[in-house]
Amino acid sequence: MSQKFTIGAVFAAAFLALSSFGASAGTVLLQGSATGPDMLRGTLTCAPSCEGLLTSGAYSMTRADVFTAHPSKASELAFVNGKTGSMFEDLVKDEDPGNSFTSAAAYILLKIGGGNTFNVALIKNTSGGLLSFTYEGGKRSGLSHVSEFGMATPPAPVPLPAAGGLMAAGMIALGLLRRRRAS
Repeated sequence: MSQKFTIGAVFAAAFLALSSFGASAGTVLLQGSATGPDMLRGTLTCAPSCEGLLTSGAYSMTRADVFTAHPSKASELAFVNGKTGSMFEDLVKDEDPGNSFTSAAAYILLKIGGGNTFNVALIKNTSGGLLSFTYEGGKRSGLSHVSEFGMATPPAPVPLPAAGGLMAAGMIALGLLRRRRAS
């Protein structure tokens, strides 16, 4: 392997590590209902990143379990506060979000289906900023409304000077290796 190729590969890897080039949308499967825990109710694509609540209390990047919660303001607040350990006092409800919408909320509660079925899925904003959503539901699994809770907290910034120092140390090590091979 040539020295030029090795140095080029190091620079390419450093560029990808320092950039947000790898960020992409995720798809969360909304599963479960009174007819069974594995019934697929719909899919939610979120960009850049979100997670769905599971019945175990954990969050998943690929699945959100469907829960039963009455679609009143008080019931939705109680449900989200109970599941997240938060103390939200208010929510913002969009009665007609369509299949594509955006949100900067910390948590988004999706009401799936109409009528007296109280099926909801809770989504956590892991991007810390504005999310773009696309929902695709099956028959009788349309998106009735969306309730938003709190504002997302941006993730801690990545210290680029430390990453730059690591890259410089690697380049110095490559230079010393080259000098050693030449002698």
